[in-house]
Amino acid sequence: MRTTRAALAASLLLAAALLAACAARGAGNAASGVSFGGLDRLLIRQHTDVLGVVAGNRSVFALTTSGVISYDRVFSRWRTADARLVEELQFAGLDGTRISALAADPVEDAAWIGIPGAVVLYRVAASQVQRITVPGVPQSIAFARGNSADAYVLASGQWLRVSRAGFVTPLRAPDVPLVPPVQLDDVYRQHPTLRGQLPFLLRDASDHTGGLLNVRISAGTMSPDRLSEVWVGTLGDGLWLLDATFQQATPLRYGLLDESIGAIALGAGGVWSAGDGRARRAGLSYVSNDATQFVWRTHDVGASLDRTRVRDLAVRGSDAWLATDRGVWRMRLGASPALTQWDMSDGLADNAVRALLPRTGGVWVGTRRGLSFLAETDAGSAERAQSPGNARENARDAMVITRTASLAAAVVNDLAVANETLLIATTTGLFARAAAPRDTTNARRFSGGARLNRSIEALATSDTVVLVVTDRDAHLLDASQLGLIGASAPASLEAMQWPTIDVREIGPVVAASVDSRTAWIAGARGVIAWSRDSQVARVLRAGREIPLDVRDIVVDDTWTWIGTAQGLVRVRRARDGGLP
Repeated sequence: MRTTRAALAASLLLAAALLAACAARGAGNAASGVSFGGLDRLLIRQHTDVLGVVAGNRSVFALTTSGVISYDRVFSRWRTADARLVEELQFAGLDGTRISALAADPVEDAAWIGIPGAVVLYRVAASQVQRITVPGVPQSIAFARGNSADAYVLASGQWLRVSRAGFVTPLRAPDVPLVPPVQLDDVYRQHPTLRGQLPFLLRDASDHTGGLLNVRISAGTMSPDRLSEVWVGTLGDGLWLLDATFQQATPLRYGLLDESIGAIALGAGGVWSAGDGRARRAGLSYVSNDATQFVWRTHDVGASLDRTRVRDLAVRGSDAWLATDRGVWRMRLGASPALTQWDMSDGLADNAVRALLPRTGGVWVGTRRGLSFLAETDAGSAERAQSPGNARENARDAMVITRTASLAAAVVNDLAVANETLLIATTTGLFARAAAPRDTTNARRFSGGARLNRSIEALATSDTVVLVVTDRDAHLLDASQLGLIGASAPASLEAMQWPTIDVREIGPVVAASVDSRTAWIAGARGVIAWSRDSQVARVLRAGREIPLDVRDIVVDDTWTWIGTAQGLVRVRRARDGGLP
């Protein structure tokens, strides 16, 4: 038996030494995403369910169903997901539900993460990830009282002493007194009154779900240097910071309410996303460009949009417009969000809304059976200004819906504006009409031969161009040649020459975007970035560089945001506006 144990110990020491030498990764930019063939990419997922939380001298680490996230106690802000840690866990095929142990290092700013067959040591300041192989599955990680040089890991019933250099030593039992991680029961022992008060303290003033959300407290810990600073994890409402002395709680939002994204839209300094109705909570999620600030906006939307996919999202000022199969919804994005719905009972052409385009005084609505405009009346605007807390019925009465008669039977896929002309993508071709809703001009079809007399899937406009995407090709048109629809009929496009991009390899087209440098086309199976200068295309394939089932895409000067069924992807654009 001694020989066997000695051989096992020797082999473990040798393996650990080799792994420590090759697995420790050098310092990198913690604010960047995963590097994939030169691609700076970050995946942002849903982190509403917290499975565990530990606090160190500088950082708090929370284990959620989607992985490990870290909060900086000194600067009171979330850190951008570290590329190296995300890459390590993704390489092992792990999400948060397969991480078996988590502990904060008592000496340095680091976390110890137990996964099947290994312990991962993540040093925050150096952005260093070290994978140490251990036998079995780690069940708990603790440290010695007064001697924190090593971690003590209980893995599949066997105690192991793991050094910071990666050496693993099997033990019959810990040879020193251990300090176990502080957990929820320890919080209750330190602060007995919290046992009954916590559910009432965890109330977000900006969350108006009206008690519909059943939040369960799942984890808790205390800061090592301030026992009154309590960190509480929930199932459904993320992580909270609690001041146990003054009985005050603050929600620390991170990630998305729903990672199965239906639509996204640019906002001030970031992007908003809406889900497809599969998550426990419905609403809107905001992610800042640096991925350190997050906002969740919910109302009775949580119940109203249950199992309802948002197919388009548009943000204008303090209003967010949502296109769903149950009509149009408007959410006020302020601290006290208000929600209003319009459907066929209010005069909408159809309940299945596929596209939205907000304009001054209202919003254009493309549906499965035609085009409508929701116009705010002067009286309704004044009434809302005097009484911002109006009920849903008053808000609905403040809008007047008009339809475009010539498109009564058209399936509208997308909408865009160029030269004060409203462009309408339908399953039978490209149409246009005056963008001013009070102009009675009916919509007219563009004549484009076989190239455009087919289903138009997506539209985008920028500077002097219009990007028109069919089910086969994407075409870049000169907007100056389209003419002003209110004064003349749409021009014939048959004789015009324009660049054409084959989009069949990315599957059914879902969205498009264009700026002065690059045209972007998103399909269910990938994304095409096409340089307007070099006319060279680069493809991101779903299931490889980005997650499966792409739903939407938007771009700003620095970032490309891609909404998928498995999270929100942020990709840094190259200097020429495209991809590396």
